[in-house]
Amino acid sequence: MINSILRIIRNIFNGDNQRTNFLILFFVIMFLSIVSRLFDLQLINGQYYHDNYVQKSIKEVNVPAMRGNIYDKDGVLLAYNQIVNNITITDIDAFATNNSGINKRNRMLLKLANLLRKFYFTTTGERQHRSFIANVYGKNVADLDEGQNYRFPSNISAKDAFEYSKKRFAMDVVYDDNKRPIIIDNQTLLDMIGIHFTMRLTSYQKYQPTTISTNVQNRCATEILENKGELPGVEVVETSMRRYNYANYFAHIIGYVGKTSERQINELRKTNPQYELTDDVGLIGIEKSMETYLCGTKGYDKIIVDSTGRILERLESRVSKAGNDVYLTISVKDQVANYHLAEQQLAGILASKIVNVDLENQAGRDGSKMEIAATDAYYHLIENNVLDVPHFESPDALAAEKEIYRLFLEYRETVRNIIYRNLMSPNPSIQKELSNSDQNYMAYVYN
Repeated sequence: MINSILRIIRNIFNGDNQRTNFLILFFVIMFLSIVSRLFDLQLINGQYYHDNYVQKSIKEVNVPAMRGNIYDKDGVLLAYNQIVNNITITDIDAFATNNSGINKRNRMLLKLANLLRKFYFTTTGERQHRSFIANVYGKNVADLDEGQNYRFPSNISAKDAFEYSKKRFAMDVVYDDNKRPIIIDNQTLLDMIGIHFTMRLTSYQKYQPTTISTNVQNRCATEILENKGELPGVEVVETSMRRYNYANYFAHIIGYVGKTSERQINELRKTNPQYELTDDVGLIGIEKSMETYLCGTKGYDKIIVDSTGRILERLESRVSKAGNDVYLTISVKDQVANYHLAEQQLAGILASKIVNVDLENQAGRDGSKMEIAATDAYYHLIENNVLDVPHFESPDALAAEKEIYRLFLEYRETVRNIIYRNLMSPNPSIQKELSNSDQNYMAYVYN
């Protein structure tokens, strides 16, 4: 056998067409090498390569910067950062885009929603409401109420938005491994839609984490970590939460931070392109006016991850830089003293003007002679949490307190019916067409 092969090779090199014969021999050897390699990959070591295969990809993620502290002129801490556990989710292409992949994604969201138990959105005002509805459709705000048939109306009810989102994200029917439909209650479905909706904020930035729940309990974080194998892309991340000392006295000065609209983010990006829709930024007060001074500089990590998001190798990183601290020109002692002085002065003025009668409209009356009905003052004492409302239903409550609480329960039921009609009506009113009180109720619900 071997002698025959050697004789064929000698004939190839000794023949008349040596160059052609040599090329033929070269391609035969290459073909045999490929066949041999395929044989090794498919049959001999196929199972080994399959078990040890890891899909790798490079991703770059931002590392948030610690916000600067705020102090009074004497160095008393007013605003600072507390380390808390947040739950983030990242689109790591773990699920296929076919029906089976979408079903697996929805089952993962179901498990995550059951672990978190609570998730909600915040929208207030007509502009934010329209922005939310536009996101439900997956369109721009300008596309709402456009076209002859109004394909994307802005005045849809909460129920219609919920049903639309279920079908859009294929959550109306979710199957288990045996192709049997999984029964999911509406609250859990709403949680799943909420998580998916939040992921869309970074839908054009693969591998960019999105926070879906903040300041979770250690027990919840532990459960997430224990089930991490079934929750691809979900992480428990230690981050900072803004905290405030002496909030009663400095709230109107310091302000607060939170999520904001895309419009404000775009304005901030003009001076600092690092801002993202998921960032907490200053909304009012010092937090807003000194935003670019307090925010710090984000870092980044360029890493290699596998198909489940597990970090395999860190290629490059830049440490984030904390924001600058701000020192005010006022002191806590002065502010607290002035607050109590103003409080006492106002209390004296109010006490001198309160009368125990119902007053008619006092429009046009001299302000120095206007009076305040005791019922109005009592209402504001309740609204501002000066009075202990839960005491009104306790056994030792006075007769007047019990009567006020009874009237409150009756009125609360009336307000609930108004809210229900606005949310569930097939033809709900546009936000700006509601009365001022009804707009306040709806804003409270959206919050």
